[in-house]
Amino acid sequence: MPQQEPQPTGGPPRRDLLLIAADWQSRALTLAELQEAGYEVMAVPGLRYGLRALRRGLVVPPLIVLDVHDDAEATPERAAQLLALAPGVPLILIVGAFERAQWEPLRPQVAAWLTRPVTVGEVVATVRRLLPLRPEASAG
Repeated sequence: MPQQEPQPTGGPPRRDLLLIAADWQSRALTLAELQEAGYEVMAVPGLRYGLRALRRGLVVPPLIVLDVHDDAEATPERAAQLLALAPGVPLILIVGAFERAQWEPLRPQVAAWLTRPVTVGEVVATVRRLLPLRPEASAG
């Protein structure tokens, strides 16, 4: 499924939660569940696009979800760049069971660490814990 990177709108940057996931099925399911839970979300197809969205000022996220599964360009060094571009923004890092050692150096810098296999429900619950919605935002 081809993806396009976020395009500038000419207006102020979006203040959406930033969901970064190269695997289109994981991204689509997580996006749908987060939206159903009441979150505004910008979803991009990999770390390269997340970095680009932040560098270009397209989004100023209150929280970032980074799923490195099937993202050939995702490295701990690039994830550290993401953290540097969004200082103070909590990051939920989702890594594969066999990738834990590679990503372990980032563990102290992330707000939450999830290891695959992980359910979409666990991701949404972690987002809710770190970024509770205001009552008026979740009503309706």
